Amino acid sequence: MQDLIYWTYKILVYTDLLIFLGLAVTLIIYFKKLPQALKILTFLVTLLCFIGITVNILSTLGIRNTCFIHVLLFLQLTGFTFYYKELFGNTKSAIVVAVAGVAVFIFYAIFYIVNWKDIIWQLGGTTYSISTLLFIGYAIYYYFYTLKGIRLPYPLINAAVLIYFATTSIVFLFGNQLQKMPPQPLRIIWILNVLVHMLFVLLIFADVWKTLRLNRKTL
Repeated sequence: MQDLIYWTYKILVYTDLLIFLGLAVTLIIYFKKLPQALKILTFLVTLLCFIGITVNILSTLGIRNTCFIHVLLFLQLTGFTFYYKELFGNTKSAIVVAVAGVAVFIFYAIFYIVNWKDIIWQLGGTTYSISTLLFIGYAIYYYFYTLKGIRLPYPLINAAVLIYFATTSIVFLFGNQLQKMPPQPLRIIWILNVLVHMLFVLLIFADVWKTLRLNRKTL
């Protein structure tokens, strides 16, 4: 049973990385044809994919990689703030997104400077989970905006952001406690997390592909 869980986890991780890499490559190939919001997403996805591959290589070599969680925090904070700001265009909502993003970025920059030695090897915890609330807020704000009758692009990407970060915030909230769990139940939790991340990537892929098809029809 332990071997089955282990190999299921490994297969899912590598499948997830391949799909993620496929998304990054697709975005890079069609970069010039993409709208500005998806160009911003291209940079974010490419960097996150690179970090994902690096983390898995380090894990295979038995090297600690939890410090990359903190790199992800700042990349996601910057990337999704720029993405949603572009999505809302020249509106007050874009200003709200920008102000919120900058305020949280400054807060975390100061927090990390002061507490770096204490949190560098922490796996998530409240530090990471609180940051995900901002992304969840962006996604919910997107839906409130559409309730006004204003149609925004990339609904699947927004759904991906909401689902993934609502789930991962719970997982990483107890990140430090998870490290103390026995290997078998811990891998089951990570399997669920990988499955949610696969859904996250596939939803983004679907919206990107739909955009590329519409662009071809308009040419």
